[in-house]
Amino acid sequence: MSFKRKVLWIVSMDNDADEKRFTQRAQAAGGDTVCIRTDSPQLPGAIGLFHQLGMKAWGWRWPGVIPGNTGRSTRGSIILEPLHWAAGLVLASFIESYL
Repeated sequence: MSFKRKVLWIVSMDNDADEKRFTQRAQAAGGDTVCIRTDSPQLPGAIGLFHQLGMKAWGWRWPGVIPGNTGRSTRGSIILEPLHWAAGLVLASFIESYL
């Protein structure tokens, strides 16, 4: 059993051109997983695209995953609010993982 993955990460995927370029690079590199920052406006649509290409889609960015979240929050909510939001993302969009 193999425990290896080829994961490509992206920090800024803000438009269709970025998504196309990243998709081409992921395919050219032989990646089986992409890790997309959760504040990317392209993320919801990109998940299905990468699934169609046979790749897993992971989301990343903690703790500031909530739009407008500055990282300043009441004690405890800096962890709980982003985790709650990420759980909704996982369930709603079939993203496989959240880092």
